[in-house]
Amino acid sequence: MGDSESVTIPGRQRTTSHSLRAALRPGNADGGGAAPGKRRAKHKGQTAMIMRMRAAIVSAIVSAIVGVALSALAALAMLWPARAAQSSLVTPGAPLPMTGLASFLNNALLSIGSCNAGPAPPANGPGTAAFAGECWINTAANPWVFNYTPDGTHWVAFGTLNTSSFVWTSYVGGGAALAAANNLSDLASAATARSNLGLGGLATLGVGTGLSSAAGNLNLANTAVTPGSYTSANITVNAQGQITAAANGSGGASLNATYVSGNWYLPFNFQTLVNGSPSVNTIYCSIGVVAKNVTIKALGANLTGPSSGNNFQLAIYSYSGGTLSLVDSTGSISETVAGALSATVSNTTDSLTAGTLYAFCANSSGTATFTGYGESGNWGLGGTYVLGSASLANVLSTSGPWPAGLSISQTFGTWPASISYASMTALTANGAVPAIAMQVN
Repeated sequence: MGDSESVTIPGRQRTTSHSLRAALRPGNADGGGAAPGKRRAKHKGQTAMIMRMRAAIVSAIVSAIVGVALSALAALAMLWPARAAQSSLVTPGAPLPMTGLASFLNNALLSIGSCNAGPAPPANGPGTAAFAGECWINTAANPWVFNYTPDGTHWVAFGTLNTSSFVWTSYVGGGAALAAANNLSDLASAATARSNLGLGGLATLGVGTGLSSAAGNLNLANTAVTPGSYTSANITVNAQGQITAAANGSGGASLNATYVSGNWYLPFNFQTLVNGSPSVNTIYCSIGVVAKNVTIKALGANLTGPSSGNNFQLAIYSYSGGTLSLVDSTGSISETVAGALSATVSNTTDSLTAGTLYAFCANSSGTATFTGYGESGNWGLGGTYVLGSASLANVLSTSGPWPAGLSISQTFGTWPASISYASMTALTANGAVPAIAMQVN
């Protein structure tokens, strides 16, 4: 369009393009025909319009840049971890073309999104160095090692990722992973860890003789002994109290091979039975043994001469070291009617042991007559001399008298817990000591 051509501006008078260009030139905004004041006013208005146009252009450019950045970030999120980078994160100086800005943003966001993955630490911060708070995945080998720097210089590993099995392993204290198979050897001090857990030396406790451990359990080791019951066993015991050998034995001599439950038996004492009358309020005891270990159910005696309105009681004492100790006793048994009379003992689980000397004792509140022991001929050898005597001549005498039992004064109805053998009197009168039988369980 030439200078002589004209153009029509809506709402305005027609003018030429030459005139429009002249009007827009500084200092001549009114086309040269207006007064100076009006020309200045028109000039300010036109300048403001130009500034608004420039601002709109800048805003459009910034919006385009932000849109490109967001699009790049979204694309990067879909691509990671297939790609990794350690590009610079420092904004380049102006002027920067749009294509350059887009390339910078793409690379920088890729570095951030991939945690600066690469075989060496990143140096993409200010001054081409790492910066505090930056992360780095060391991809030099599998598994990848994940690192963090608190100061831009020191890198701390906090775990690994196996890219084949996708197994994540956390680190303990910035060091190697804590593995169960390592028995705390991953720690700086396993002893301190055990102490903190309250285990002390228990966690490293070994097994001693006769013990074994398996699957976290402490077990008593088996021995070579075959489990089962043994008769008159011959055994071997080690220092830990374990039976290491056992076999059936032949056993010792037995006067009665078997005690039958519920049956009555006399203790073994080699004395004869005769009738006699013991004194009242006096304990009379005969000495004997049992053929084998046995528990006692009841005690009994044979009353041959009744004493109306009176009673008698029976008891067993064990003998050891010069002292008789009470084992068990019965309650009162009436003397009103003659016959074989008995009563259960207080504790029917009390056991008599073969080889132990026992005193079988009676006490009466009346003058009844009992079948008792006498000292006829040499049968007195089983009497109280089995408890010992200071006289060799008395023990070996062939003419007697031989004591059939022992006695000591005691109010009827009570049994002393213990009796001194030295305080008792040896009895030689026939039948003075009642014969006492025992019923076994």
